[in-house]
Amino acid sequence: KIPGLSREGSPQSATSNKEESNPPEAVKEEPVVAPIFEETKRSPDTFKERRSLAIATKAQEIEKIYRQDCETFGMVVKMLVAKDPNLEKQLQVPLRENLGEIRERCLEDLRHFINELDEAVRQPEPTCDSATPTSLTTLKLSKTGVNHSSSY
Repeated sequence: KIPGLSREGSPQSATSNKEESNPPEAVKEEPVVAPIFEETKRSPDTFKERRSLAIATKAQEIEKIYRQDCETFGMVVKMLVAKDPNLEKQLQVPLRENLGEIRERCLEDLRHFINELDEAVRQPEPTCDSATPTSLTTLKLSKTGVNHSSSY
């Protein structure tokens, strides 16, 4: 299991909870903070929330695939052991090793996703300047679209 995620949680429920809890906070902040400062202040929070939600969603997706792999391995081992009980002890160590390798691959996929996400953010934003060539802006947008691909 990937730390911090529950089996009951879903991306949809996480999104609806965030949407329900955020508007009252924004309403409370508006009278106290100047509009320009508020916009600057809220942007990083919104970015962090969106980044966290994207990572949590990807982690849940990877965890689901990992769980399916574990269940498949378990079912195959049970079928083999049912046919030949002597195989149980012989299969325990290799099975644990294989599941560990799959777990590491899943964690690496999540790290890779996070790195791609962060790299896409680090790229300079296109400016609204009339001096900015449109072909350069199009190229940057194309590159960020490619960065969001994953092996899952």
